[in-house]
Amino acid sequence: MSNRSIKKIKLNKKPTWLKTVRRLFFLLIILLLLGLVYQQIYAQKIYPGTKIGAIKVGGLTKIEAENLLNKRIKQFYETSLIFFTHDTRIKGKEISIDPNLIAITDPDLSRPILIFDVPQTVNELLTIGRKKNIIKNFYEIFSNFLVRRSIRFFFQLDEQEMVKILQDNFSKLEDPMQNTQLMFNEEEKQFSLTEAKGGLAFDYQQSIGQLKENLFFLINQPIELKLIIKQPEIVSLDCVDNLSQAQKLIVKDSWKVIYNEQNWLIKNEDLISWVEVRPEIGLDGRCLLGLNQQETEKFLKEKISPEVNVLVQDAKFKMENERVVEFQTSKEGERVSLENNWRLLEKNIIQENKQEINLLVEKIKPKIAVAQINDLGIKELIGRGESNFSGSPSNRRHNIAVGSKQLNGLLIGPEEEFSLVQAIGDVNKETGYLAELVIKGNRTIPEFGGGLCQIGTTAFRVALNTGLPVTARTPHSYRVSYYEPAGMDATIYRPQPDLRFINDTGHYILWQTNIDGNNLIFEFYGNNDGRQIEVSQPKLYNFVKPPEIKYVETEELEPGEKKRIESAHTGCDAVFTRKIIYSDETDKEETWYSHYRAWPEMWLVGIEPKPEGDLPEDKEGENIDSNSVEEE
Repeated sequence: MSNRSIKKIKLNKKPTWLKTVRRLFFLLIILLLLGLVYQQIYAQKIYPGTKIGAIKVGGLTKIEAENLLNKRIKQFYETSLIFFTHDTRIKGKEISIDPNLIAITDPDLSRPILIFDVPQTVNELLTIGRKKNIIKNFYEIFSNFLVRRSIRFFFQLDEQEMVKILQDNFSKLEDPMQNTQLMFNEEEKQFSLTEAKGGLAFDYQQSIGQLKENLFFLINQPIELKLIIKQPEIVSLDCVDNLSQAQKLIVKDSWKVIYNEQNWLIKNEDLISWVEVRPEIGLDGRCLLGLNQQETEKFLKEKISPEVNVLVQDAKFKMENERVVEFQTSKEGERVSLENNWRLLEKNIIQENKQEINLLVEKIKPKIAVAQINDLGIKELIGRGESNFSGSPSNRRHNIAVGSKQLNGLLIGPEEEFSLVQAIGDVNKETGYLAELVIKGNRTIPEFGGGLCQIGTTAFRVALNTGLPVTARTPHSYRVSYYEPAGMDATIYRPQPDLRFINDTGHYILWQTNIDGNNLIFEFYGNNDGRQIEVSQPKLYNFVKPPEIKYVETEELEPGEKKRIESAHTGCDAVFTRKIIYSDETDKEETWYSHYRAWPEMWLVGIEPKPEGDLPEDKEGENIDSNSVEEE
């Protein structure tokens, strides 16, 4: 073979790296094509390999996933949340907490402390592999298929209420830590210091953290409350210097609090009972002599506030013969700030050794003054809402009347986002409300707020019928006869859930309330801007029969005694629409959905008191879905 032929063959031979690049290029094209086909097949489905805990949802459509998750949640709600302790240092205990608080007489106080958000969870599942970044999408799809991605469930947990329930049921088992305290001997007229002592307390936050971790994956396992050692923050050696400082207070007979021409005496024996030692913030190992905040504020609240406080009074009006008529003038308010005056008394008496202290009083300006009456723009009725509370017990009727009176004559400013919870204010004995009984764990506890959901529901309806934008509304967890037609109700409870809406009429709205027999009526007066409102009747669907009767054990009834506390309710979904046509002929249409759980008939059953410490050894739980989920 000639040299020319050998050279020609060498020129025709392609480099190996070029072949590799071509192969990789064709492989990439094939993978992209397969990926596109794969995306097309699962265009309306969750990609395979996706799960929530042990629940496999890959390959399901949105509706199929929602139905599966709702079924699993139903199973979850049919069980209770179990908390226990069997620490060898104390007697053991176990309680069952229903995910819904159960009111014995008033359904307004039956509310969920745990709500799973199925729509948000399913929407999150459907975003996997569907981001804006194509490369990221392919990565998520294939890695999801190989690794099996586990997504967290979206839920809302009332942590504050849960901690309160645990404390109500377990705090008696704790051995409280004791700081060094000041003691006064009346006979010897001498202060002394007690010895500090460490204690045992439950780590409630750790238990709540474990509960949340379980809920992320819809797992219901018993949770152990663990005891932690609490060391004292103050020991006697750190407070020796404060003894002489406290002793100087004994020589004075009294101290005087002054405001205008009024004055109040703090007697020596009262002040001595308020004096305490506490850690000085930011300085470890040092004590501060001060006045006990709770006792000092109690004196201010009981002795001084009633003689000084003046409630601020906004101008309130009512409509008569299509005219605005004044029935409450505006008045500036005055208020004794309890915390500020506690600090003031402590500073003046303990640190500055003064015997006369000028009281701090806050002035509160009214939002609406009588002089503004001509600027309010209130001319006519612009909306009306109504609900019926037939069959309500006396306490519930009383609370409805108190809450309704609080709102009567209220003025809502232009562009103001109104909060119903804020407008009603504190709900307790002092504000005129009556309590009802609610089951929390193994205890029945009085709670205020019954009847206020009648206020919430009626307020929701008047806002709907006025055409106002509703920015926050939560339906009840199950159907209640007081709020028919189903789908047009709103539950409220301080601080959440709330009912909020915006006054977008451009003028003030006057709120007038009326109770006519068993009907609660709310009316909004303002300036009609020409908007037309069309609200459809709710449509009910997805009916679910009530579960089996649920028995709740209690030691507050005689053993064997039974008491029905709740009737059964059929579950369903509800939907209605609202269309608002504005004066400029633009319109807005909204769809309102409500989901009502099937609710069992409930009975209290009296049992013998359980001996504390008698708990089963094995506390390991099972994921309620792990044995009932089909393979993909």
